[in-house]
Amino acid sequence: MWSHRISAAVGVECALLIVFALGWWLSGPSATGVALAGLIVLAGLAMGIQSAVARRLAVPGVSTTFVTGTLTALLTELTAVSGAAGDRRRMAAAIGALVAGAVVGGLAQAYARPAAAFVPAVVLAAAVLAVRGFRGTT
Repeated sequence: MWSHRISAAVGVECALLIVFALGWWLSGPSATGVALAGLIVLAGLAMGIQSAVARRLAVPGVSTTFVTGTLTALLTELTAVSGAAGDRRRMAAAIGALVAGAVVGGLAQAYARPAAAFVPAVVLAAAVLAVRGFRGTT
């Protein structure tokens, strides 16, 4: 269940991603020393928050920070005799979203390298707006 605490955590994650993107923009992808360490810390904190939020939401079979777990869960479900079709659709959608994210990230790196680091923050903000819109209609 999406709560105010989850909204706050996702807000902090989004802020970290924006600071990361600004740091990437200013230092460039060839950052070294303290700048590189700072970028790594910001990205790591954002991913940690993402994992904590995903665990708190407890969506079965969907792992946000690693593809292998989601693929394993999907294949396990596909080979099981029983299993809800909804779970399979959700896991397949998660894999589709991961592939789409990889394509968008790759294109951003190839054609808009300085702005590529903003992609995760923009996608996260769009997801939050979508959840808010969905919650407002129910």
